[in-house]
Amino acid sequence: MKLRFSLLTTLGLLRSAGANLGRKTLDAQGAVSWDRHSIVIAGERRFIQSGEFHPWRLPVVSQWTDILQKFSAAGLNTVSIYGKLSRPAHSKKL
Repeated sequence: MKLRFSLLTTLGLLRSAGANLGRKTLDAQGAVSWDRHSIVIAGERRFIQSGEFHPWRLPVVSQWTDILQKFSAAGLNTVSIYGKLSRPAHSKKL
């Protein structure tokens, strides 16, 4: 749960930083805080609307962008994506 919240916080901060390109850069200390109702990124209160994407349910990689765009069109601002970090590279044999 802590890892998921950390990931969501990081993704939100990165999205916020991307929206601020060309403006004053974010101060990393104190840029993100939260209370029991919402998260505050760079002084702006945000409500997390999250969805979850399972890549193994849609093995055609070219369609992933379309799915993520549909998440955004539905009003979601955060997505949880699971990956298999322990998987060796395709060129390596077990």
